[in-house]
Amino acid sequence: MEATFKGATSAWMMALLLDPLFHYWTLNWRSTRRQDGRQVVRFSQPAGMLPDGSKAYYVINCFARFNPKESRGEFGPDMEMHNAEIAYTFALGSFFTDDHARP
Repeated sequence: MEATFKGATSAWMMALLLDPLFHYWTLNWRSTRRQDGRQVVRFSQPAGMLPDGSKAYYVINCFARFNPKESRGEFGPDMEMHNAEIAYTFALGSFFTDDHARP
């Protein structure tokens, strides 16, 4: 399934981005990688999930927040198959955060 959004990303593929950032951080302990991890989760939580938090969008419409008439995202078949990757994304975001009040 392909999105027709001008700016699109995948909720579950973000785990593929965060994994090397986390590995790089463990090797170098650079605080900038911590910030990158936090930013990904700060984007993913409101933009990539259904409002009730039950599922992630297969494709996220990154610019939907600027135009409320646009769809927030598209659903794909069997999104539950990617729950492990999405959980990993949020786990790394929790690891990288300094704000312990955030989940």
